[in-house]
Amino acid sequence: DEQGRVQAPAGELGLQARVRRGGAVALFDDAFDAGSRWQVISVAGDPRAALGTAERTFMDELGTVFAQLGPAGDAEDEDGRYAAWLSERDAVVVITRPDFYVYGVAASLDACNELVAQLRRQLEAGRPEPRPAVAQAAGRP
Repeated sequence: DEQGRVQAPAGELGLQARVRRGGAVALFDDAFDAGSRWQVISVAGDPRAALGTAERTFMDELGTVFAQLGPAGDAEDEDGRYAAWLSERDAVVVITRPDFYVYGVAASLDACNELVAQLRRQLEAGRPEPRPAVAQAAGRP
């Protein structure tokens, strides 16, 4: 929240579900070689396109895996579990930490940029591990 208190689903163990990519079905981190990497997963569009230049560069420098799940995306949500998990949390984007715990979710692609900006501020402040973020970034551009 605005006072920096952690709200669910931040801090929850991230979802690991099956995706179809290139005709093959595999668990997300196997399909995207995403183990031990930051992950930005969206069911509402391209999460990279939602980020400003500074935020996109920052996430690229971290080696982040970006994935849009859906018919026009990087992979299909094979069992619908990502869409369901995000819907249950009133979100369309999740950022998962390298330890597979949720950093935060965004209610819209536009809100994803602010969530990444928050992560960037926390990491650049010199914290060894970022605190989980606000559960949903307010729909700020």
